[in-house]
Amino acid sequence: MMTAEEMARLWIDEAENGIEGTNSYPGFIKIAVERKPLSDFHRTLARAAASPIKRPETIMSHTGPSTGALQQWKS
Repeated sequence: MMTAEEMARLWIDEAENGIEGTNSYPGFIKIAVERKPLSDFHRTLARAAASPIKRPETIMSHTGPSTGALQQWKS
């Protein structure tokens, strides 16, 4: 599994250089988590999405009940 920093670097690279070397650039970061308390993977995913927040990308997350949503916010 990639670390949050590795995921964030990948997304930052895509924002600066295009997705997989194309002329397509992301308009936002979109993630999804399960409808239960966050797993280690989903917590890492949420941290990675929040990491490049200094950039102009918006973060969108599909989530279920408030448990997962609040845990993402605190991650």
